[in-house]
Amino acid sequence: MMGASWSDYNKGEDILDIWFDSGSSWSVIHRDGIERADLYLEGSDQFGGWFQSSLLTGIASNDLPPYRQLVVHGFAVDEKGKKMSKSIGNVVDPDTVIYGGRNQDKEPSYGVDVLRWWTAQAQLQPMVNIGQSVLQRCNEDLFKIRKVMKFVLGNIHDFDSELLLPYEDLWPQDKYMLYQLYHLAEEVTQSYDIFRYGNVLGRLEKFTTADLSSFYCSVIKDRLYCTSAKDRTRRAAQTVLYHVTNVFMKSLAPIIPHFAEEIHQHVSSSEESSVFKSGWFTIDPAWDNHAILNFMQPALSIKEDIDGCTDIDRPVKYDLTLYCSHNLHNILQEFQSEVSSATSSLTEILQTSYTHLTTVAPDTVPDDCIVLNGASKVSVIEGVKMPEEYVLLLTPARKYICDRCRRFTADKRRSPCERCLSVLSNGWE
Repeated sequence: MMGASWSDYNKGEDILDIWFDSGSSWSVIHRDGIERADLYLEGSDQFGGWFQSSLLTGIASNDLPPYRQLVVHGFAVDEKGKKMSKSIGNVVDPDTVIYGGRNQDKEPSYGVDVLRWWTAQAQLQPMVNIGQSVLQRCNEDLFKIRKVMKFVLGNIHDFDSELLLPYEDLWPQDKYMLYQLYHLAEEVTQSYDIFRYGNVLGRLEKFTTADLSSFYCSVIKDRLYCTSAKDRTRRAAQTVLYHVTNVFMKSLAPIIPHFAEEIHQHVSSSEESSVFKSGWFTIDPAWDNHAILNFMQPALSIKEDIDGCTDIDRPVKYDLTLYCSHNLHNILQEFQSEVSSATSSLTEILQTSYTHLTTVAPDTVPDDCIVLNGASKVSVIEGVKMPEEYVLLLTPARKYICDRCRRFTADKRRSPCERCLSVLSNGWE
């Protein structure tokens, strides 16, 4: 009440016992016909307090517990595990975390999303450490996701749900990413159902680092930047990024709502005014295609061999001749139907300038050639347990670097390659 004085208040005299009163608070929902609460949330000290008094009064009155589930959180301590005390001076003020302290160098403002991130990753532990180093790690973890989402949003600025391609029109690496996304989405949903918020963040971080940043976002840049705007291979990559955005945005919303809302405002086809009005995500069962894992394995094994070679700083500087058995060759032709290609699905995965497929061993090997021997980690023929072997011959790219796509595919020095010239002549449409 505005302007009220102490004399405007009357002392309440109808309290029998504070624990009895709080323990019978379940009676309020009974008035609305609700049998019992879905959840009681409190600290671990309430096992002998509110949790117990509620249970006793509920059983005594209704022969039924007043709650279906309990979620019990711990208590915040400083970075050394000590209890917070004003006299010691180790109290962390949430306002200081959000807005910063007087000395912004020592107590920077992290914003409410970082504070909520810290709360979620605490994983309901009995004691939860908090301090500048802990908050800085949370800020860095959030920044990793923010950085990748900035890349994703920047590459779907001209894309909306009406441009989504059907699953069968996608490249193998696109389907592989949707398989990973499907299982990420399932794990996130399951973790929320059992209140494991730290698992949600951990799984999103792992997907961001291992699947998005290190692999998919890295290999699709040529498709996104250098093909024509309406090229179906570009639309295929954008289809995957659109689905990634939807799952990430809604997975993050309950924990870091401001960041999730910011993502939502940058999705051009958003029909709802807020992410919190758009409902939970839906995932297509077709994405749960376990066969794509076995199908992708030979290409991923080859990529691992190339990336792991210390003599190769950047695969794009090399042309690859891939010599393998007929069995493996048949599989790899699904990635690249041509004998030699600079724009195939396989070349994109391996990040070489050209990829040449052959089942015939070369007569001679150039002196400047890097030779790698390997084997796919899964069988390429049903019933055959032995992996298929292959030989990788990497020679310095024979063509010039293209001024536009920065790959060694140009016939002339300081000139765009044939693909880029075609795109430019059509106005990147």
